[in-house]
Amino acid sequence: MKNFPKIILYLLRWAIQNEGKSNMKKRIGLIGDNSIKYISTLLNILLEGNVAALIDWRIPLDIALSILHQVGINECYIDSAKYRDTKKAKQFNITLFDANQKGPEELPSSFYKRHKTIFTNQSKDDALIFFSSGTTGKAKGIRLSFAAISHNVDAIIDYMRPSTNDTILISKTLTHSSTVVGELFVGLKANAKIIVEPTVASPTFVLKNIKKYNVSIWCMNPTLLNIYSKLLGCGIHDISSLKYVFISGSIADKGLLEEAKRNFKNVIILNVYGLTEAGPRVTAQRISSADKLGSVGSPIVGVDVKIISEDGQELPQNSMGIIHVNTLSIMNGYLNGVGKESLYQGWLNTGDLGYIDDDGDLFVVGRTDNMILQGSHNVFPEEVENTLKQHELINDCVVFGIRHDIYGERIICLYLSSCKIAENELRTHCLSLLAPYEVPSEFLKVEKLPYNSNGKLMRHSVKELYEQGDVKL
Repeated sequence: MKNFPKIILYLLRWAIQNEGKSNMKKRIGLIGDNSIKYISTLLNILLEGNVAALIDWRIPLDIALSILHQVGINECYIDSAKYRDTKKAKQFNITLFDANQKGPEELPSSFYKRHKTIFTNQSKDDALIFFSSGTTGKAKGIRLSFAAISHNVDAIIDYMRPSTNDTILISKTLTHSSTVVGELFVGLKANAKIIVEPTVASPTFVLKNIKKYNVSIWCMNPTLLNIYSKLLGCGIHDISSLKYVFISGSIADKGLLEEAKRNFKNVIILNVYGLTEAGPRVTAQRISSADKLGSVGSPIVGVDVKIISEDGQELPQNSMGIIHVNTLSIMNGYLNGVGKESLYQGWLNTGDLGYIDDDGDLFVVGRTDNMILQGSHNVFPEEVENTLKQHELINDCVVFGIRHDIYGERIICLYLSSCKIAENELRTHCLSLLAPYEVPSEFLKVEKLPYNSNGKLMRHSVKELYEQGDVKL
């Protein structure tokens, strides 16, 4: 008991010294298009040990403000060119900045000197908050720590192998984890040259800049791959400096990859797989497996992957099940504690369906929440979509299920094309590659399909529009 007062004093002193340390970390919103100013602001937030919540500038201001409330912040940096009317945001401490970037810019050398503490920081404190794409419902805030980012950057460098001689082109939005961690941060740590393109830049303009800036590494999603592949098919653009194209964000079907390999001449196209909750990268194709179409490669450094059945049993190779991931780059969790069920004993339930082949390579087939119940059969819409995209007249399509009293769900297909295609022709095409129960019962040509800022098709929105009778035919 003699030491009791000393212990109390020690505890009080410790409490005072450490009081609110986690609370001292400010959550700061950042809204803007790709620009040098945007990146500078982001790095400054992180270098000061604060948390950056990255919000897509293309969403309406009301929704952006709702997200700010959700994040629980009172400070935000906003690109003045994106939200001119900020009267609604008076309750927040708003700092407007002028990006003033009309075209591609190279990151200044000063950025490379300042970044080091970010990638040596092994703190488990939150560093970045990203928001899920919301393709299947309301977006969730995903919290990544400094340590998670550091681990994932090192793992990506291990397979991407960027050097000071490489030039990385950033043309995807810097509100997405794949772009921030897998391109910007990787390029900074590897001391590669980084060229930043505004996301509003036209595809033709971007292709011209491949030659202008001697770009060697480029990352994109399947939607962009399709666009650029078709443009390159014309044979008028010089991309001879380009060595690697990395594909992520969603599943790239075999037909698209085959076409891209023909049009991206002398370029190695590699699939990667991941999700923001995992840091974001999980697997990657090596150069040696670049020709294994459909594979997203093997686990990168620090990542374990297993396939689990619906009843929770680990499955052997070549068995279809739910992909689970264990990684040093796992998220701290979702904002406000939502989605806790996706994490169990260090393993993340991705919600993706897939299998691992005899070589240890992962194949992603689709999403569990997209699956269509057709009678007693499970139908994976992505498989049907990939089949339909092989038809020469279909530019893009989406397949989903609508409740049916007899069949469980009817399969509906909405497609983009320059002309209307006879339903019998599409059914015949599907039957040549699919089981009869996988063939859509209805095919509708539409004017457009909704995509989010990351180029992902918004399935949830498409289904809602169809059920409300609001699809534009």
